[in-house]
Amino acid sequence: MDYEPAPSQVLPGWNFHVVEYPGYVKNPEKVLATLGGAEAIEKAFADDLNVLELRYRPDDPFSHPINGEIIHTANILLRVTTRRRRQKSMGPSGDKRQDTVRRDNQEPKVTTTFLGTVTKTCRFRAIADYQWLIDPNDPMGQLRRSMHNFDADGIEKFTLQLDKGPRKNLRNMPPPSFSRIEWPLDYGYRQNMAVVKVLIRRNDDAPPEMKLINRYRRQKFSAIQFSHNDKVVPSGPPLGASTANVPPEALTAMRQLFEKRSMWTRAALLNSMPKAYHSFMKVLLPLHAYVVTSGPWRECWIRYGYDFRVDPEARFGQIIDVRFVRNPRSFARAKRLIGVVEPTQLVSGRPSVTPGWTDRESTADPHMTPTTSNESHIFDGVTPTDLGTFQMCDVTDPDVLKMIHTKRHLRHKCHERDGWYARRHYDLIRDVTKKKIQLIQGKDVNINFHWDEDEGCSDHGSEEDAVGSADEEVQPLPASSLPVEIEATVKSKVDALMKSLQTAQKGALDDEEDVVAREGEEAGEFDYFDVFGDEDDEDD
Repeated sequence: MDYEPAPSQVLPGWNFHVVEYPGYVKNPEKVLATLGGAEAIEKAFADDLNVLELRYRPDDPFSHPINGEIIHTANILLRVTTRRRRQKSMGPSGDKRQDTVRRDNQEPKVTTTFLGTVTKTCRFRAIADYQWLIDPNDPMGQLRRSMHNFDADGIEKFTLQLDKGPRKNLRNMPPPSFSRIEWPLDYGYRQNMAVVKVLIRRNDDAPPEMKLINRYRRQKFSAIQFSHNDKVVPSGPPLGASTANVPPEALTAMRQLFEKRSMWTRAALLNSMPKAYHSFMKVLLPLHAYVVTSGPWRECWIRYGYDFRVDPEARFGQIIDVRFVRNPRSFARAKRLIGVVEPTQLVSGRPSVTPGWTDRESTADPHMTPTTSNESHIFDGVTPTDLGTFQMCDVTDPDVLKMIHTKRHLRHKCHERDGWYARRHYDLIRDVTKKKIQLIQGKDVNINFHWDEDEGCSDHGSEEDAVGSADEEVQPLPASSLPVEIEATVKSKVDALMKSLQTAQKGALDDEEDVVAREGEEAGEFDYFDVFGDEDDEDD
């Protein structure tokens, strides 16, 4: 077929800036007022601010703006003109009525004209922030309006009014921003492929009922939980345990691990099992072991039939639980401004950080990277790790290893809190391990790792006296110090959050390393002795 070529036109050399206004434009003056006026628009496009604020209530200083992003485009501005033939209709008395469009089969005439190129476009794609309407007669609201309008008389008339007694409507002033989410999230809803619709017949004459049935629903069973006060140790897996979907090789590998060692942590099992079987751990663990809920073997998986309360060798399976192992993370800047450059992007060659969070390794030594190998459950006193729970048998540090294998500070009977070790000695092992982790992280810790096996024993010839001396109660922290530390920690976090909110409103980039350091120092002062939340020790 022969096509008629389209007419060609010359593109003028004019450059335009376009604002995609999210609304119907009826009054251009009001539209300009919502955008801050022509001067604000001109400044945003000329100074490369990349941000243009839209306020639907320009007279309200508490109105939170919608941020528009200015981007570079290469669009063409096209003017479309539609001409329709109109005819005038005369009234019965000869008066002229309003012009009406002639409705006939004649198509309107459409003409197009190229005006120029659109080099910049302001788009409002961000989600609007929550809005808060305050009482217009509130003194704080009047003060804010006076400051916004530079009304000196209104500022001088302001008097602070305190609330007397409880009130239903509190005079709360809105913060600079409520939400930090600017872009809509893609939910990505999909119907479950295993769920099908089935018609279920009834006994009566009623029509069948539509129900949803999961075709691939598997029978679930949970692990057996065990506590120190339980009398009988579980001897086998729970009822309903099935190995239908588990490879035989995975069952053999797990059985060999528990034959080699009776107690494991989940991290140690994951590092010892092949990666191909990691997806079956939820099924493999309850088939071979039970889990301890509290005490010195907390969260350890123990082989069925093995009672750690009667075997002194089970002390090597006790855990060393150390809190505050990971480096503290700084508060992310609560931003509501599109186009603000992240601090990490100012350094050439450094990738940007995910918005809303900061990388926890960003404040740490770059040479001290936590290990991700299959030996992350082993504590050697040299390799950095994110784990804070280790079993005694997984410790290879020579200083801690001497304290673990000592036989002078042991109990004659397993204790609910300290296991087979004396309380003071168990706390000493945890204390030395924690300080070694702090040294690995580069913190300044004053500790002497020299330890004498006879330390703390009043009579070297009597083992019972040594145990009794080691079982003395640990002096708790003063009761008044804990609330002060908690109050200081909360106050520092509130100050850091308010600082980040002010930074977001101004679009500034502030350094928050001091906040991170202060938070880390306060976090390290918490008591780590009472790990399991138990009461004072009882005499054996």
